[in-house]
Amino acid sequence: MTFALLLLLNAHEVSATDLIKVGIYRFPPFVDFNALGEPEGLSLEMLKRLNEIQDDYRFEPVVTSPGARYADFSAARFDMMIFENINWGWTQRKLPIVQTPEFMSGGERYITLAQPGRTQNYFDDLSNKTIACIVGYHYGFAGFKDDPGYLREKFGARLVRRADELILALLSGHADIAVVTEALLFKNFADTPGLKGKILVSDRYDQVYSHRVVLRKGIALSVADMSELMDRMVTDPAYLSLIENYRGEP
Repeated sequence: MTFALLLLLNAHEVSATDLIKVGIYRFPPFVDFNALGEPEGLSLEMLKRLNEIQDDYRFEPVVTSPGARYADFSAARFDMMIFENINWGWTQRKLPIVQTPEFMSGGERYITLAQPGRTQNYFDDLSNKTIACIVGYHYGFAGFKDDPGYLREKFGARLVRRADELILALLSGHADIAVVTEALLFKNFADTPGLKGKILVSDRYDQVYSHRVVLRKGIALSVADMSELMDRMVTDPAYLSLIENYRGEP
């Protein structure tokens, strides 16, 4: 075999691996940023594992934000997101997307400060209560509308940028109720001794997650192939070990 032919074969092998850019935004415990500003979390671990279990695609993270993700997708900065759902603002914008079947469930719960005499009835009426929310997120109590002006005017929402500010808003008295991702809440309870006793968690969910992979129509990676990869992932011992590390327990 000639050297020129070897070069052609090697070039073909390189081109056979399609680059898939995956949008990520702060959504702990799935994506967060360390003290150096580097992304970390379950989503990053999953992308690493996806790259390990196959050779046809290379998954590469691209940082965006909750509010900017639609414009960044439209500008082709990325073509895929995990731990996402088309009902979170995608279908309303009529973007060219498809999604895999659910690969994980989850949810968001209402929380408030635990006080003598305060019971689950406190969550029955959210009116006249200041609710801490994250800018760019979609909430069930607001009909999944993410417009900051609407949330402030209609619900008196206190909008924050990071998930850790939700509990701080309660502890500092700046909010009556916060809406928190269940997995992150239980992880915080495990990591912060004494916190659980200060918080009353609602039995009622603001929303139940149906986590899926959302991807652009027409890219090299089809929704059928991505679904097959996720089927492999959810039965992979390494993936199951990852989930245990990030799964919150009551």
